[in-house]
Amino acid sequence: MLNKSFYVLIFILVASSYALAKCNFEVELVFAIDASSEITKNEFDFLKIALSSFINSSFIDPSNYGIGIFTFADRLKLVHNLNENFDKTEIISKIIDMELSKNKFPKMLNLALKFSKFLFDSQDISDRVRIGVIITNGELPLEAIRSLRKEANSLKNTCHLVALHVGNNPSMILKLLVSKPDYVLESIFDLKKVISNILDSLCKKQNPKINRLSWSRFNLKN
Repeated sequence: MLNKSFYVLIFILVASSYALAKCNFEVELVFAIDASSEITKNEFDFLKIALSSFINSSFIDPSNYGIGIFTFADRLKLVHNLNENFDKTEIISKIIDMELSKNKFPKMLNLALKFSKFLFDSQDISDRVRIGVIITNGELPLEAIRSLRKEANSLKNTCHLVALHVGNNPSMILKLLVSKPDYVLESIFDLKKVISNILDSLCKKQNPKINRLSWSRFNLKN
């Protein structure tokens, strides 16, 4: 009689075959980065290093990912467009060259949300998984919340919206903007888990056979 280990191996191979055959998603990532005077130089420098490390990681495969990056403060500045060639060295060089705004004007998060949607909508390929990442300290005037939520809801019709919180003060406002309350992240490396969860969920929706796979099919006891 075959032992339990054999059935475990068969289960893993069958589940993996579905995932590998039908879940090779292409992903578009757009980063909207707060470069206003509210962000300290140390915070901004650390962010640039962290984002560079994330882009350079093996998790980001140039054959499956498109990257868009822009900064926002009193104005918007495009760093790398989604339709530009994906060269990690070039993108990282552009990230390192990003600068904080020296102006004290209010940051244009409202316009940043609109521009993120514009970058996604300007792409001809509509079947890619789209994820927008707003990187900010979340310090926003209360009177702006209604208009920000309106723009965020419009953007969420286009993509999964995630926020990366910068600074020491937690922001409840960001939770009102993102796709899910737990999509407000404290580290850019938490983004890997969020992306993986999004792709896994989409994979299961596309491949219901994966959901029907269970230990009971193999008569295994816990």
